[in-house]
Amino acid sequence: MINNDGEDHLRMREVYKPAFRAQSMKALESMIQDETNRLIARFPRNTDFNFIDAFAGPLPLRVVCTLFDIPASMDDTISRWSDALIRIGDVLMSPEQKQDALDALTEFKAYLSERIAERKQQPGDTLIDMAIRAYDDETLDEQETL
Repeated sequence: MINNDGEDHLRMREVYKPAFRAQSMKALESMIQDETNRLIARFPRNTDFNFIDAFAGPLPLRVVCTLFDIPASMDDTISRWSDALIRIGDVLMSPEQKQDALDALTEFKAYLSERIAERKQQPGDTLIDMAIRAYDDETLDEQETL
């Protein structure tokens, strides 16, 4: 969605719009607070630590994964895939980094394909379910859904 403009961007954004209304966002407050408390409780005591690694990285990852109903057991893998994919637009990317990004994309799409197949058997009301419904009604194509 972030790589699209105009009509395509609006069409894709419309799929997820209901999840980001004020009332829906309010419902997320307790989940975000719980995740925040969990991460803070794990901070090392009486020693220096990397705040990005301990809090600022894991919190948004866990929130987004929760929105898509991706279990916490996948956080490390999703984080690794995300780190590799973020570098894909870097013009100074090494051939190894480019291959890592391509591998991450392939693995991530395979995981999402499996997750979508599972969710079709047990639908819910998460962002992944919104994407599935948008695919089923042809608002999104397969690649956009993934």
